[in-house]
Amino acid sequence: MWPWEHAIMGYVVYSLFSRLVYQDSPTGLESVAVVFASVLPDLIDKPLAWEFGVFDAGYAIGHSIFFAVLLSIAVGLVARSVGRPRTGLAFALGYILHLPADVLDAYVRGGVFQPELML
Repeated sequence: MWPWEHAIMGYVVYSLFSRLVYQDSPTGLESVAVVFASVLPDLIDKPLAWEFGVFDAGYAIGHSIFFAVLLSIAVGLVARSVGRPRTGLAFALGYILHLPADVLDAYVRGGVFQPELML
């Protein structure tokens, strides 16, 4: 997916979640967190692969579900400690949704199903 597609998808999903669960629209900080997190895997992996040659492809540590869960927990704990748990949740949702979105996008556009991208 293109970065703006990830950003739009992350914001729309979090906005729907926020309205259903909290009966409130996302705050500005939550919106920034979900949009930033939804493109973060690409910001980590693409430069390391394409510019610096650390990885063979643009799907590496940033696209790993294991890294995503650990990072989301860490950000959630920090957000909770400063009294912003919804911002931590927005970050986690945006980041974690990026991974299956890439797999689904490759399948829909090219007929290639590669769930191993998330491992």
